[in-house]
Amino acid sequence: MGSLDKLEAQLDEWLHKKAPVQLPADLKKSLAGALWWIALVVGVAQLWAVWILWHLGHLVATVDQAYNTYLSNVYGAAAPATHLGLFYWLAFLASAAAAVLLLLATPRLKQMDKSGWNLLYYAALINAAYAIVRLLSGVDVLSGFIGAAIGSVIGAYFLFQVRQFFAAKKPAHDAPAHAAHHDKD
Repeated sequence: MGSLDKLEAQLDEWLHKKAPVQLPADLKKSLAGALWWIALVVGVAQLWAVWILWHLGHLVATVDQAYNTYLSNVYGAAAPATHLGLFYWLAFLASAAAAVLLLLATPRLKQMDKSGWNLLYYAALINAAYAIVRLLSGVDVLSGFIGAAIGSVIGAYFLFQVRQFFAAKKPAHDAPAHAAHHDKD
């Protein structure tokens, strides 16, 4: 059992089996059935946010470069080069990866396949890891981390409440078992 499987089992224990508040069975079933729509809408919205982040980051870099060129021309000294920082790229990559996972999960969730649920689980882990990176970045420490942590816990709670409705697909066999015997002449 890998580390992610152990974490999944532990989270299932905390957020489903021993959760102090259980969702009603009919709500769980409805939520599980609608999860593919939710993943699709959130995935598209997050992909849109990634696109905006890309353009805003490059707009800021262009404005910064123009300002540095202006200072260099006016004062004659070369301004230090600035770049989009490490945390910009981490935010960009984490958001893009989570969006892609959500969109990839959509058709599998529609079929109530566990592999679709797994993709949502991985996206949730990426978002939780990014919340920790935000905390370590020193940018928007309290409100950013606390908001991301609360969002991660709430999202994981709902995700594990509906986990039981997603079954692993059984492997397809190439030929029926009765056709496997051969005639001996």
